[in-house]
Amino acid sequence: MPAKPQQVDAESVAASWASRNAQADESATDVAPPSTSPLDTEVGSSQPRPTSRRTGWKNMKDAVRHQAKQEHVSADLGDLFDTTQGAEKLRLMVNTLINSKDNKLVSNLKREENMVSKLRKRVEELQEALGESQAARKQLALEKRTLETETDDLSFRLRTTQLRLDSLTMGKEEIEVEQTKAKAQLKEYYDRKTQVMEKRVQQVFETNKRRLKAVEEVVVRMRETQGKLRQDAEKRLGDVEQAVMEGLGETFRQIVSVIELIPKVPPVSEETLALLESKVAALGDDVNNVIGEHELATECLPYEPVDAEAEPDERVQNVITRLGAVQGVVGSISHSMTTKLDLLEERHQEEVKELEACHQEAVNALEQKVAEAEEA
Repeated sequence: MPAKPQQVDAESVAASWASRNAQADESATDVAPPSTSPLDTEVGSSQPRPTSRRTGWKNMKDAVRHQAKQEHVSADLGDLFDTTQGAEKLRLMVNTLINSKDNKLVSNLKREENMVSKLRKRVEELQEALGESQAARKQLALEKRTLETETDDLSFRLRTTQLRLDSLTMGKEEIEVEQTKAKAQLKEYYDRKTQVMEKRVQQVFETNKRRLKAVEEVVVRMRETQGKLRQDAEKRLGDVEQAVMEGLGETFRQIVSVIELIPKVPPVSEETLALLESKVAALGDDVNNVIGEHELATECLPYEPVDAEAEPDERVQNVITRLGAVQGVVGSISHSMTTKLDLLEERHQEEVKELEACHQEAVNALEQKVAEAEEA
């Protein structure tokens, strides 16, 4: 036999749920304060409105009773806990109540959002209307000043015309009196115009001063920055100039040291070359003279045919030997002189090339220093 479900007091259950939910709401309030956004604030009040969910949880018992009456259920909630079906019905009633509260909250939020949107739109319209009214007010003030100026000018012209008309019918003394009055009025007129213009100039000056205050601060900072940049640039330029001069001095010292390393060659003058050429020519003439003497001596000797096996004439052999020796000496001297001249020429060419190479290296080093200085 199934056990009969225990009798439960519905009022105590509802009260316990309400107290438990109230404690949960209070703990949530301690952890996170309520939002003060425009959606949680009532229109026309600066205090955040109480949430409908909290009020619903505190009045859970009355709400459940009201829902039970609408669904034609017994007002005694204890009868619902006698059976499982009754408990399920109570749960459905509570869920329906919670959903209805949520729906009401959502609808309230949407309505408030629409109201806020309308208010924002209205504020924008009012701001536009305010801007238009201010522009119209400025235009009217300008037109008023223009009309006042035109009125003053017209009044002055009328007084001047009246004075001219009166001068036609007045005597001399009266004319002088009127002229004095006219001068006083003219002075007063221009004094008034001057005051108006000074006031306008002062207003424009104050307006420009307020507008240009920020620009003045920017200009002061720009001048300070410009002064710092100028000092920095001058300092860097001085450092670069000093580095370039030091580099040029080092380059010139290297060039001088390279030039000092070149061995000193005794100069060969044109007179020395001419003397050597004359000596070589004299030697050639001597050789030619010796050859001529040899030919003459050969012609003077008697011709004596000899056999193949006979010994040659010793005189002829001696002359030939001497001539060969003389010719060898002259050839060796000529070869030696030619070799020395060639060596001198080659050495001179090498020295010229070395000097040109040193000069080119110095020029390249100088150009490199200048390029580095320009890049820096």
